[in-house]
This record gives sequence, structure tokens and C-alpha cells, in this order.
Amino acid sequence: RDNTVYERIKVGTADATLGTNNSGGRTGYVLVWEKDGISHTIIGKKRPKLQDFELFSKKLSQTQCELR
Repeated sequence: RDNTVYERIKVGTADATLGTNNSGGRTGYVLVWEKDGISHTIIGKKRPKLQDFELFSKKLSQTQCELR
């Protein structure tokens, strides 16, 4: 049985999905988004701070530009 609740959010300018799972008294999170053709997934036990992911997304985009 899936106890995950999903919500649509933004990571920078990208649409993202944040899943919150509460199973057996333990809470876990999954954050998934796609930007510039690359899919990103972060899984953790703490709720992500969206401002941290916006900064992460910007840095990742800068790195991708340097690799091209």
C-alpha cells in the first residue's frame, strides 16, 4: 500500500513533484524534476528546503553549460 502524497512545486523555473511518504511512523521525501532534458531525483528523510533546491538547480545549470 502506497502512503505517498504528491504535490506539484517549482524548483527554480522547473516544474517538480514532491512526494511525502509516512510509513510506520517514519517520514521520507522524494523530489523529482526535469531541466534542460536531464531528470533529477533527490530522496531523503528531511523535507527539502525549496530555496536550497533553487540554488542547486542554478549551479547544476551552470555546470551543464560548462560541459557543453
